[in-house]
Amino acid sequence: MKGVTPVIAEMFLVGITISLISAAFYFYQTTLESSKEIVEKEGERIYCDISSNFIIKEVSGKNITIWNNGGSKLNLEYFRVYVNEKPVNFNSTVSILEQNNLTIFVLDNNISLDSIIRVFGNCNTGDSFIVK
Repeated sequence: MKGVTPVIAEMFLVGITISLISAAFYFYQTTLESSKEIVEKEGERIYCDISSNFIIKEVSGKNITIWNNGGSKLNLEYFRVYVNEKPVNFNSTVSILEQNNLTIFVLDNNISLDSIIRVFGNCNTGDSFIVK
């Protein structure tokens, strides 16, 4: 019976070692994954802020002229237009707005005076314009 105690002690030590290694591996793996997600989201936000920039150049009648003054092409499929906080439909002659180019959004209805126009892009970047 004297040989049983060292064998059991050895098994306990091996079990404790495996448990500690598993716990450390799990901790470092989840820490790395959460750090990766944070870095990806921050990188995407910075990219959007730098490259996805546009302004409303002019508003007249049913037309809103948009200028891409950012560092990348803009996919107009993701754009939203609001007149006085209500979403409106629009048409454009292009689907991708190249850098430093203009496009015209044609709305369904004329825009009245003192209307507030808001245009939002893919990264929730946008511009506002008050019709005077």
